[in-house]
Amino acid sequence: MRPFTKPLPSTATNYEPLLLRTDAFKLHSGCVSLQPGTSGEEHSTEKYEEQLVVLSGTGELAISGSDPLPLVAPAMAYVPPRTLHYVRNTGSVPLQYVYTVTVVE
Repeated sequence: MRPFTKPLPSTATNYEPLLLRTDAFKLHSGCVSLQPGTSGEEHSTEKYEEQLVVLSGTGELAISGSDPLPLVAPAMAYVPPRTLHYVRNTGSVPLQYVYTVTVVE
């Protein structure tokens, strides 16, 4: 593996991969932009832990069985393994965040 840099997307796209499994040993990441009033798909982290870094906008991290957690840029959120969750844009501008996941051993 070799070090590298990559600019973050400057336009509002729904999902753009950033760090692929071929780029790193166990990490992968992407940049997500959600338009006002929309949300990502509900999914489970399964065997992964996930970190969200909110770059712009406001929203919430909805976790099954818990109250939603507010996301207000700039912010960071952590989602443990085996957690059913999704992100929702609750603001009036695009919510943009970077997620990074890695396998828990």
